Amino acid sequence: GPTDLVAAARHAAAQLHGRGVVILLSDLLDPGADRVIRELAATGSEMIVIHVLSPDELDPALEGDLRLVDTETGDRVDITADLATIDAYKARLAAWKEGFADVAAKRRASYVDLASDVNLAELMFAELRRRRVLGYPLVPFTTPLGLLGLLFIPAVSAMYLLKLRRDEAIV
Repeated sequence: GPTDLVAAARHAAAQLHGRGVVILLSDLLDPGADRVIRELAATGSEMIVIHVLSPDELDPALEGDLRLVDTETGDRVDITADLATIDAYKARLAAWKEGFADVAAKRRASYVDLASDVNLAELMFAELRRRRVLGYPLVPFTTPLGLLGLLFIPAVSAMYLLKLRRDEAIV
């Protein structure tokens, strides 16, 4: 069902104490998504917007007369999907994503658009290597340090989730 991204972001921003990193991971389909980016960026934390869409949303394989149904609202629209329709869709999609990239850039936030089938662990390791936090193993994950790196993401995620759970129990 629909979510209230603005309310969720305000709740998250209220939990911030001091500077840090804020990561917004969303499809940004909420009508208030641009406002969310502005408000989270105003917290003073480093902000990363990870815009996730499905491969079908990025490159729809549609053809013929169709009825599209919004899974969150149930709204329906009848279309004829031909090459011109798909090209127009992709142009509007590119402009829509560029709008979010511009909003993020104006607030010194990083914007990354991703397909939902991208492996986030691989993405994180690639970014850590790009920033030279991690080195490039000759054969990935075959060295003891490489194997330790495989444990890093789940361990940090587990510690964070345990902290969230502990904080929620206190509140």
